[in-house]
Amino acid sequence: MLRRDESEKIADLGISSQNHEIERGRIKSLLAEAPKSDEPKTFQKVKKLYRSCREQKLNSQVDKIVSLFREVGGFPSLEGDAWDEKGWSLIETYRKMRLKGFSTNVLFSLTYRFNPLDLNHISLYIRNPEVSKSYLFTPNCENCKENFITQYVRIVTSLNGDENKAAADAADLFLLTSEIVDIDEKNPSIDFFKPLALKEQVKTISTLASNYSFINWKEYIKIVLKMKSDPSDNFIVVVNSPNYLEALNSMLSKTSTRTLANYMIWMNLDIMYSFSANKRRRDSCFSLIEHKLLFALQAMYLHSYYYDNIGDAKLVKQMFEKIKRQAMSTISKADWMDSRVKKEAEAKVEAIDLYLGFSEELSDIKLVDKRFENLQVTNNFLDSILNVIKFRADVMSNYVGKTADKKFWKIIGLQLDPLYDAVSTFYSLEDNSLWVAPGILQLPVFYEYWPESVNYGRVGNRIAHEFTHAVDASGREVNKDGKIGVWWDSLTSTRFNQKSQCFIKQYSNFTIVNVEGELEGLNGKIHVDENIADTTGIKLAFEAYRAHTDSNLLSETRLPGVDYTSEQIFFISMAHYACNKREEDKYSDSKDHLYSPSRYRVIGSLQNLPQFSEVFSCKTGSRMNPENKCVIW
Repeated sequence: MLRRDESEKIADLGISSQNHEIERGRIKSLLAEAPKSDEPKTFQKVKKLYRSCREQKLNSQVDKIVSLFREVGGFPSLEGDAWDEKGWSLIETYRKMRLKGFSTNVLFSLTYRFNPLDLNHISLYIRNPEVSKSYLFTPNCENCKENFITQYVRIVTSLNGDENKAAADAADLFLLTSEIVDIDEKNPSIDFFKPLALKEQVKTISTLASNYSFINWKEYIKIVLKMKSDPSDNFIVVVNSPNYLEALNSMLSKTSTRTLANYMIWMNLDIMYSFSANKRRRDSCFSLIEHKLLFALQAMYLHSYYYDNIGDAKLVKQMFEKIKRQAMSTISKADWMDSRVKKEAEAKVEAIDLYLGFSEELSDIKLVDKRFENLQVTNNFLDSILNVIKFRADVMSNYVGKTADKKFWKIIGLQLDPLYDAVSTFYSLEDNSLWVAPGILQLPVFYEYWPESVNYGRVGNRIAHEFTHAVDASGREVNKDGKIGVWWDSLTSTRFNQKSQCFIKQYSNFTIVNVEGELEGLNGKIHVDENIADTTGIKLAFEAYRAHTDSNLLSETRLPGVDYTSEQIFFISMAHYACNKREEDKYSDSKDHLYSPSRYRVIGSLQNLPQFSEVFSCKTGSRMNPENKCVIW
């Protein structure tokens, strides 16, 4: 039975949500423990940061905060007429912020990933910023401006600023912030799973300078990467959001220096106060650790809970290999693929590696401590959070321009997705690997003594879904050796696109209640790749399960008190895992949703599966057994 604490408002109630909350609770309990002298130094640092975040309030360090602001260029709203507008410059502010540990991901953000021209090298990426106050700018919000000004004035006056001057600046700052939120939403960053699109956005510094003149790019990159000499004009940067930068460039040309200076400080100040002033500091401080130091958190989680229970992983590895063989067999029968493409697809699937998080990078605590040896954490939260931001920027500067290998891509994966997340399975195109989070290898999701039908219907389905991404619209852009470029022939691509139209039409016929409370059809194009993976994944998992039982001459007995066959239990298990109770019934097809609504992920995929109709004896033409089915593999 699912448990629920009524004092907690959970957006989705289901097995995966329950598991996620249980694991997050475990981690929070770990973090709340006092640091122990005999535990790894990295764990001590993380616990110390979490404790100082929960216990200290920044308004007790007003003088120190005000002094820091002056050192990075000043805070006009705080200094009033004494602020030196003529002496202020954007590039110098970035230089001082990088030195002091302030976040420079304000107008845009930086990260590092693969070079789209060569996956073996690591490049710098320019992406849209993380605007922390975006929730104040919801559509048709009547009180957004008033709320923004109230919050801004409250924080500035807590630093002994003048209320009237803060309010006057807040109006201009609200306009700039809302415009940045608007162009961010209208011009999202290019997805990392679109390598060919990213390949077109590989730019040199000289090109950046020509297209976006609001900053000295050569000097900026030298600052953030702590380069000893100027980067060359041919230094490569991947512009993940060209349309956003173009809109930002135009907007900043009309923005006053005072407002821009306020914005640079405000975005950092708001980050600091979002922890200190939050009534639910346990949650906000956990989010800080999870966002800034996830790798360290992963190591603590695994060493505390999972290294005594790796036995379950053996079953997952066996399941992985059986599904891999089924995927290769299914590809070999695809009549729409060219014979050469078919062989390359089989070879790519065969080469996929499985990562379960139990890697040397986390298991060897000496390596973990070495990775974080330069991170300084004190009992002072303000000093520590600035050190963390600086540390992360230093890590990025050390990686950019270096050669990438399997070890690097493991580290990237461990920095992106929590291993304690019960839905965290993903395919990595950079190194052709498939990740299954250890958090999925436990009750209520997985249990080694459960019938195979249950485990295949849940974990097996998740694994099979990810296999599909190696040979779908994104997977066709990177071959098994990591070379970017479409390795399909044009006819195979055309046939795939034609078959995809069936899924687009199918899901467009599903209806949702949108954010305005009106009934409308889903946009079948937005999640077409995931919808295809859902249908293909459940097919691969079921056929792998059948092959497993046949090869082992197994005949699973019925579950006690349940009048269903083992094959029916497979599908029930799959649907049960996906099931959730949305407290908010309204849904919006936006970039915030990675998938179609859960009920349609189940219904849509099973409608396309003849095996489901066979097992449950669904009549031809019924809702779950339509005559026209969407099939690719």
